[in-house]
Amino acid sequence: MRCTLTASVTGDHAPLTALMSSLEGSGFIDWPDVDPRGTVEHTIGLLLRRGAHGGAEKYDHARRVAEQLARRLEDRIERGRRAAETGFVLPLDLQRIRPIPRKVLLKGLNGGGREWLLDRWGVDAPVAHVECQVRTEILTEERGRGRPRSGSSQRSWTRTRAVWNFEAEAFPWPCFRVLLREWPQIEFGVSFDDEFGRFEKSWPVLEVAEVRKAA
Repeated sequence: MRCTLTASVTGDHAPLTALMSSLEGSGFIDWPDVDPRGTVEHTIGLLLRRGAHGGAEKYDHARRVAEQLARRLEDRIERGRRAAETGFVLPLDLQRIRPIPRKVLLKGLNGGGREWLLDRWGVDAPVAHVECQVRTEILTEERGRGRPRSGSSQRSWTRTRAVWNFEAEAFPWPCFRVLLREWPQIEFGVSFDDEFGRFEKSWPVLEVAEVRKAA
């Protein structure tokens, strides 16, 4: 599903800049036990069990589809590995929020890694198709109360907002709670659409202390 995370600050944008820098990473996990070629037979079984309901009714058809999916997975893994080696970064990498311990990586995705991800990230794979945009606006307000008078002054301030759009199987709530806890000077917002409908909520800075307790 498509998700949106926003982070906003008023005035000094240094905290937001620091947050954005801290979230950048390769977005790639090099699991030692993920072999695309080893997934073919498992995928064939899944496709045949589904049959006409989104699967395949014949073995030859199931094998062709499974091999195509395995090649795509192999290409995706290789692209991710090359990107990580060349220093390519994504605007949002969950490993930068909650790093995967080395002992979990060594045991592999099927040796407890998937369970660790679901518990600590809320999803079992890195977020995909990440985009980030930053916007700054100048806000103004009349000083004093009542109708503005001739010669009355205004106060102005800047508001800077970063917006991350990404795709994930679910919203990574455990990682988001870390952001609330570690960046109390930043106002956050979350929105997404899932099977229950539209979810949209913001966490103003003045309420962060209470939210952190609830999280």
